[in-house]
Amino acid sequence: MTATAPNHKIDPGRNTKRFREMKGIKQDALTYVLNDDCNLQKIPLLE
Repeated sequence: MTATAPNHKIDPGRNTKRFREMKGIKQDALTYVLNDDCNLQKIPLLE
């Protein structure tokens, strides 16, 4: 008999938001750090 681990799905948006909030970073500051890779409209879509 084998034990099966629960199927946990990784949610990058939720993880990004949690990390950002833990560090006290606002969305606009995060977009500044990410430079051209992301803009202020994309952060809420990701989260």
